[in-house]
Amino acid sequence: MATLEYLWLGRVPYGDAWALQRHLAAARARGDVDDLVLMVEHAPVYTMGRNGTADHVPSGVDHLVSLGAEYVDVDRGGS
Repeated sequence: MATLEYLWLGRVPYGDAWALQRHLAAARARGDVDDLVLMVEHAPVYTMGRNGTADHVPSGVDHLVSLGAEYVDVDRGGS
């Protein structure tokens, strides 16, 4: 029976967790680490994927930030 490994990171800024995910994905692709589930909490964040467009944020990015959310352009997914 396989064991599922996990790591509880607690509350971490989105960018830090995203960087760790990319690092671990590359290590996994090389066979340096086994599968791992990351459990993490972020402050409010809105991510815009490579298929997203400005009209997906009708009130604008500045408005989201003024409400206390972080806005991050990401290289995956949609909107």
